[in-house]
Amino acid sequence: MKIVCTLLLVSLQFISLNAHAHQPLDGDIYGTGEFTMLRTHRIHNHFDSPYNTGFGVTVEGDLNSHGGLEISLLYIRQLYSIERNQQIITERGKRIYIATGYRNWFTPQFSAALSFFSSYSMSDAEIIHNDFGINNSPATSAQDLTEYGFDLSLQYEPFHVGRFSAVVDARYAFSVTPKPNEDSNFYALMLGIKYYIQARN
Repeated sequence: MKIVCTLLLVSLQFISLNAHAHQPLDGDIYGTGEFTMLRTHRIHNHFDSPYNTGFGVTVEGDLNSHGGLEISLLYIRQLYSIERNQQIITERGKRIYIATGYRNWFTPQFSAALSFFSSYSMSDAEIIHNDFGINNSPATSAQDLTEYGFDLSLQYEPFHVGRFSAVVDARYAFSVTPKPNEDSNFYALMLGIKYYIQARN
């Protein structure tokens, strides 16, 4: 146990020595590769909502010393669920998720972003659970070609080494195009590696 605690303290000391993180500057460009775990938020319905996975990339361009424009492109598998008269249908769709917004940096390690997203279907919806039967089941948003909404992100960069930094991103996606009584919002945890691409000069 003492060995584990010692290694943890040494690791934290190493991280603190390399905690340079993000310093916004007009014209700087960063790219991030991300692994995503997401889960549909159960608001209206009582359905099984396991974690799904995805991956993607984010490009961030600083506009001033406070933050800048951010564009994220993710491939995700998302659950949608509708409950009516104590009957539930849950479907999963493979989607390309594109979010565009502004990221503000409060400190060199902490930031927040508000984005508008559009989500595009990549395949037919997969039925996970259906109490209605094939002929009477309502269509969920998993069958829609396009979905829209807003995305709130809180991000932390625990350490920075050279041009690379680690990124932990917690976000919530709020759909503005859900079906009646549908759960389609989701929260996600994204783990990524950020790379400093270039400065304006």
